[in-house]
Amino acid sequence: MPHDNLKNKSVNLYKFHEHILPSCPDCHGQVTLRPDLEPRRIQQIELKEVPLLREEHRSYAVWCPGCEKIHYMPFPDEVVKAGLFKERMTALVAYMKYVCHASFSTIRKFVRDVLGEEVSRGYLRKVLAKVTSSLNDPYEDVLFLENEINLWFKEILEREDWNKFIKTFAREKRKFIEELYKRLSGIKVKKNQIILALNDTKLDGKNPSEWTEDDLFNFAKKLREASKPILIVANKIDKEISRKNLQNLVQKYSDPIIPCSSLAEYMLRKYDEEKKLNYTPGSNNFKILNQEKLNSKELDILQNIKLKILDLYHETGVQKALNFAVFDISNQICVFPVSDVNNYTDNNNNVLPDAILVEKGTLLREFVREKIHTDLADHFMFGIDAITKKRLGENYELQHNDVIKIVTSK
Repeated sequence: MPHDNLKNKSVNLYKFHEHILPSCPDCHGQVTLRPDLEPRRIQQIELKEVPLLREEHRSYAVWCPGCEKIHYMPFPDEVVKAGLFKERMTALVAYMKYVCHASFSTIRKFVRDVLGEEVSRGYLRKVLAKVTSSLNDPYEDVLFLENEINLWFKEILEREDWNKFIKTFAREKRKFIEELYKRLSGIKVKKNQIILALNDTKLDGKNPSEWTEDDLFNFAKKLREASKPILIVANKIDKEISRKNLQNLVQKYSDPIIPCSSLAEYMLRKYDEEKKLNYTPGSNNFKILNQEKLNSKELDILQNIKLKILDLYHETGVQKALNFAVFDISNQICVFPVSDVNNYTDNNNNVLPDAILVEKGTLLREFVREKIHTDLADHFMFGIDAITKKRLGENYELQHNDVIKIVTSK
């Protein structure tokens, strides 16, 4: 029979239930209570039938005959700011969202079905925004995220057979790297990234069987940084708290941070598609085409985008984030193959019909083979730079924004 099932016996107890044998269970003789000995205990907890305590603040009307007006006592500021949910309810909602990762629908159902209160998704968002603005440190969030991904990489490396793996393959460095490459194939890690991580952690000369836990974590961290770099995009930058968070984050975080408003970018692209304005992604301005098509609310939105985002940050940040991720982090360049070097068109007279991303350092013939067609590569003669009209050989290293015509013998 279990007893002493709670480590802490000094909690507040709502009720005691005493269980005392009336007689000896073996001989059925008379027994004497021994209060000097600790009783055995089992504790239970249960929700109250109505677990919420509902309070109502009332401000009564008073009449002033001097100014002939009705007046009401102002509610305390903390009551107005708190809203429907007080501290513990706010903490519960935040716990469900950020720790349990519950959806808004799940939280609403819990509050309705268990606590008996109907709340909207909008109100839950306001509650969580209040928690975030008062408690969140974006720098700590970034560190937490990076650490979690680094630990995930470490778990993928270790699995359940790490010791067996290193005993089998650790003797020969080349074999170890080859097998490690196979082991990490599911997360698209390249061999050169494994070698780079080994060099950066100074583990290239150390037998993996001698690696410590710190060695393994540091290797996983460097491997993640090499194969899965992180770009911080600071969204909702138009909010006052966001600007403060960005300033604090820039002071503490050394890697690039791009301020951004995805909602502003969405609105500008939407109005551009509806022919209400002209907007080019990445630009610092827009031109209203027909003001009569925009209502007063939409005009206010555009005014806020101009003042709070474009004037301050010179763009919404969305295109900048995409460009940085592709061209700086992923080390890509953009090449435009054409058929007509004078008009920059294909055979159907489409201007710059294709924009093809390739890795920096790609050679011309390699580009033709991998990105256009192997037959064209087999019959490759030369390329032509459509801008300078210069002839390009097969070993020409492609540059960003090259416009190129491919000439073949077939």
